[in-house]
Amino acid sequence: MIAEQKVFDKLRLQESLIKNFQEVIHHIQDELVEKKSMADLEEGDTLDPEDYSKQNESNEMVHLLKNQLQKTLLEIDKLARIDFSKKDKVCTGALVKTEKFMFFIGVAISPFAFEGNQIVGVSIEAPIYHSIRDKIIGDKFEFAGIKDKIIAIY
Repeated sequence: MIAEQKVFDKLRLQESLIKNFQEVIHHIQDELVEKKSMADLEEGDTLDPEDYSKQNESNEMVHLLKNQLQKTLLEIDKLARIDFSKKDKVCTGALVKTEKFMFFIGVAISPFAFEGNQIVGVSIEAPIYHSIRDKIIGDKFEFAGIKDKIIAIY
């Protein structure tokens, strides 16, 4: 008897991924506001060297947060261009279930819950993608010393 394969609503998956990225953007923007306010010194205040040190540190954080915000916006743009249709092999836009993990191929994202599953977003530049690219259901692979098998592709 063949086990019935669960059907995933990949458009809901796309919405969920976009929502995750939007939450990251909101968090970065909040941090930017906080760090920018810390970087601004009042002209009339008496300042000591520690104040200038904190200002420099805050300015560096603002710069790093702006870079992180730009990268996240690029990831959302990339995500919007991915074809979320059903896939028969591991490629961009595939949702891949293995015996140990569940991956979405196309963008890097920390593990998140979707329809009762923990899913990890994998960039096509990631080393693991090169280990599983073009594989089909039933194919085995090894990555970082871990052996696994693809049991479903959506």
